[in-house]
Amino acid sequence: MLVGYLLDALEFLQKDRKRAVIFSLLLFGFVSAVFGLLEQFIIALLVVTSAVIAFFIGQFELKKFGIELVTFTTVLSGFLYGPLVGMVVGAFLITVHLILAKSLGSYVLYCIPTMAVVGLLAGYAVAGGWFGGDIVMVGIILSLVYNLITAGLGTIVLGDFFNELLWSGTNFALNFVLFLKIAPAVLSILV
Repeated sequence: MLVGYLLDALEFLQKDRKRAVIFSLLLFGFVSAVFGLLEQFIIALLVVTSAVIAFFIGQFELKKFGIELVTFTTVLSGFLYGPLVGMVVGAFLITVHLILAKSLGSYVLYCIPTMAVVGLLAGYAVAGGWFGGDIVMVGIILSLVYNLITAGLGTIVLGDFFNELLWSGTNFALNFVLFLKIAPAVLSILV
């Protein structure tokens, strides 16, 4: 019953762009309340950029390609602010992305919790010193894990291996570059 209400609310926001913008502004306020000043600006910038990318994906029907900043922002948030923040940011940001990209379907039932787990694990990666606390390795591995899980479940649920391969392949390639080239620079500013 709760899932039905949530899906109805997501569908309503998808149809009404003004409310989606208001929703994004509320997201900006949420991020501002959680993070400090410089961190707030950079994380908020990533969140807003992620929402803009999602909006353009929905407008230009680019859903077949794994273009998003959700994974990058989620891992960075969990890495910097801990497992709980990473989990909340991941779940919330992937939900916003799915709404704005007009990508609502049965896969939201496994994409949202999987991204929440990615944020959670990013937070534990720092606490546990996984991979020497290296954002590059943590980000690449968590991106790979996210894509393997969602592609596997997507193939089972939706039965379209080649679309899952295209989306996950492009998504992993994008995140690989983001974590390899951008994450160390962003982290050096924030830490």
